[in-house]
Amino acid sequence: MCKKSKYDTNGKRQFRFSYTWAIGAIGAMLMLASISLFATEREEVVVKSSSVEKNVILVNIDKRGTALQLECFKSTTDCQIPKTGPYLIERLPPGKGAYTDCQNVDLYYRLTNSSAENKVGEYCLLGE
Repeated sequence: MCKKSKYDTNGKRQFRFSYTWAIGAIGAMLMLASISLFATEREEVVVKSSSVEKNVILVNIDKRGTALQLECFKSTTDCQIPKTGPYLIERLPPGKGAYTDCQNVDLYYRLTNSSAENKVGEYCLLGE
């Protein structure tokens, strides 16, 4: 039984592609990409005012000098009228959340005397 040589007929070393190495490299790249995709970041906002129009709650917020609006339907369980003051918003991944035609965000209380946070509700982010 003959063993195959590591060298080709010209005396040069043959290159053998390692599928294990390639699969590992691709897996590492996918893992890094998914971590950055699903990393959630909460942003500080200030609720300026809230109003109710029929079945819709409108919340006017300020995010680093930019006026934006949040909207939710009173009929959903995650819809509340927040008071004015500091809050945090967290963007939900695409396809997650109650609203299909806009960016879904969760609004959290930002307590000034501690780092504790409580979810206020889920809203549709308008104006961005």
